[in-house]
Amino acid sequence: MHYDIFISYRRATGKNFARIIKPELEKRGFHVFLDFDELKDGVFDKRIMDAIKDSPIFLMILSKGALDRCVNENDWVRAEILYASEQNKHIVPVEVDKSFREIPTELPDDVKSVLGAHQFSQVDTESLLEVSMEKLVRERIYPHVKPSGDYNPDDKNRNEAEIHIDSDADCDILRFDEIIDSVPANKDKVIYLKPGKHKLTFVSKEFEDIQETITYEVSSENYSDILEVQLKRRVDERRKQIDEQNRQKELEIQRRIAKENERRKRENEKVKIEAEKKRKAEAVALRKRKIQESIRNLYLRLNSWLWEHYKLIAFVVLALLAIVLMMFLLPKVVSSTSDSEHIILAGTGTDVPPAVETESKIPLNDTVKDSVVSFSIGKAKYTGKVGEDGKPNGMGKAVFLENGDVFEGMFSNGALDSGKYVRQIDGKYYRGKFKGDYPVDITLYNE
Repeated sequence: MHYDIFISYRRATGKNFARIIKPELEKRGFHVFLDFDELKDGVFDKRIMDAIKDSPIFLMILSKGALDRCVNENDWVRAEILYASEQNKHIVPVEVDKSFREIPTELPDDVKSVLGAHQFSQVDTESLLEVSMEKLVRERIYPHVKPSGDYNPDDKNRNEAEIHIDSDADCDILRFDEIIDSVPANKDKVIYLKPGKHKLTFVSKEFEDIQETITYEVSSENYSDILEVQLKRRVDERRKQIDEQNRQKELEIQRRIAKENERRKRENEKVKIEAEKKRKAEAVALRKRKIQESIRNLYLRLNSWLWEHYKLIAFVVLALLAIVLMMFLLPKVVSSTSDSEHIILAGTGTDVPPAVETESKIPLNDTVKDSVVSFSIGKAKYTGKVGEDGKPNGMGKAVFLENGDVFEGMFSNGALDSGKYVRQIDGKYYRGKFKGDYPVDITLYNE
């Protein structure tokens, strides 16, 4: 069977596109081979190769990932491309709905050279399907193979006016709300309109709400004109608005980020403060535990030591108690004389009568030395101050002649007032103080 066009495609991503393009070609009178529809039985490899050999046009659908597996030598799409090149077929690569990204860098050189030597055509399977297919047929297929029937893509120009569109921005052309073509910026685009009035709307591809509507009248078939479309100014303004909005959004994002960073910083500082407080509290608790442990260990050691030395401790305590009892319970002074000896205890005493007149004349208000003065308990040598009446009065010292007792201190009107007291009994000396004629705090001492 004779075919005009062989459609090659990657089954995973190009099957649906192939099924859309095939009927568009067939309604224009072309006989198309598509393995999915044509191969029902028989030897698959031979039928494919025969169809490629029999078709003047090899149409390669470039869908997403269509060439990725061509790096493999046994890939069927790769085999079809290379066989079509060997048979010198007119190869037409077709990008569908802009789904094809680029030729893989690892693609074998033989495949890359075959596809790279041909211009890629564009087909939009949605709103621009009719327009894009008409362009594909007119520019890439019809010059190489003529369809059966009376279809001729150039026949329509015989009864239509030629209108050149000059747009300063990429846009789509809508006629009565249907897309009839697309116009690239600053490039001449030709559309064909029949005589009559036409409502043409030019819609920016970048911003669909930016439009320019023109009511255009074609007066005759043999007519040519230029339409200038100015969308760029509004597109640029919109871009500036969007840029400003994006800038404000970016500033707002930066403010939020700064605010969030500040909040996190405060939280981190708070966490650090809490951690420091916790660390200090743990350190204090640790020191407290160490002190308690030290006290406990000291208590245990002391308790152990006390149990080991309790006899010594008991002896020391008893000795201290004995010393205290001796200090408070034993008599302070033991006193005796040849005829009227007695013991003077702490806090007790015998009145010491005032001194009698001295046997020698004592100068008044002067200091005397070794003057013999008579007291009720005997005579004594007195050295010290005397008053106007000649009696000891002031600081002085009395040494009794009979027993050697010594009174040294303050005398008042011939009587002892306060001072030191020393008495010898049985070869022992007792020393103390006297206060108002009463000896106090008499203790034994060795002179």
